[in-house]
Amino acid sequence: MLAGLSSENCDLLTAVQKSSYRLTTPKQFREFPANTKYFVPEPNIRKVEDVGWHYLAQHLDVLCPRSH
Repeated sequence: MLAGLSSENCDLLTAVQKSSYRLTTPKQFREFPANTKYFVPEPNIRKVEDVGWHYLAQHLDVLCPRSH
């Protein structure tokens, strides 16, 4: 099933595998092609707290500090 992935979805799979949410079971790999839209890579997001800062930065009219 993975052999039929587009180059964009192959890049997405590579990004997922480099994250802490990497696929580890055969079932996850089988289901990946049907679920690619659930993985949304965002630049500069490395941990859960970064998601909150990213959301605030997008929805507020003030500049938020970046966490490191």
